[in-house]
Amino acid sequence: MGFDYEELVPKLRQAGMAASGLQLFVLFMESNSVGVAGVFFQFLLLLAEFGIFAFNLYNHVDSRKELHKAVRAQEPQEKAQHAALVGGAFVLAVLLHLCSSDLSSGLSTFLFTTADYVAMGVGFANLCIDVIEGAKGLTETKEA
Repeated sequence: MGFDYEELVPKLRQAGMAASGLQLFVLFMESNSVGVAGVFFQFLLLLAEFGIFAFNLYNHVDSRKELHKAVRAQEPQEKAQHAALVGGAFVLAVLLHLCSSDLSSGLSTFLFTTADYVAMGVGFANLCIDVIEGAKGLTETKEA
C-alpha cells in the first residue's frame, strides 16, 4: 500500500488550515459570550497552528528533510525550530483541545469540536507520515 508523499501532504495541510480557520471563525463569533479573557489564549494557539499549516503549505516545506535537520542539528534551538515545523501543528491542536472553553450555542460547539478533532487527526496523520518517511530516509542515508 503506497502513497504519493508530494500529493498527500499538501492535502493534509489544506485540511488542517480549513479546520483551524473554522475554529478561528467560530471562536471569534462566540467571543462575546465566552469573554475576551477566555478566548485570547485559544485564539493565539489557533493562529499559531494555522500559521504552521500555512507556512508549510506555502513554502512547500519537505518535513522529511526538516526531520533530518532536527536529528543532525547540534544546537537545541535549531532542533526545536525544525521539530516545530514537523510536529508543531499537532502539539498545538492537542494543547488547544485540552484548554478549550465551553461555547454557548449547540451549533458553535458542534462546529468547533468537529474542527478540533479534524485538526488533531490531520496533525497526527501529517506527523506520522513525516516521521515514517523521514525515518526511511535516515536509514537509507546511513546504509549508503
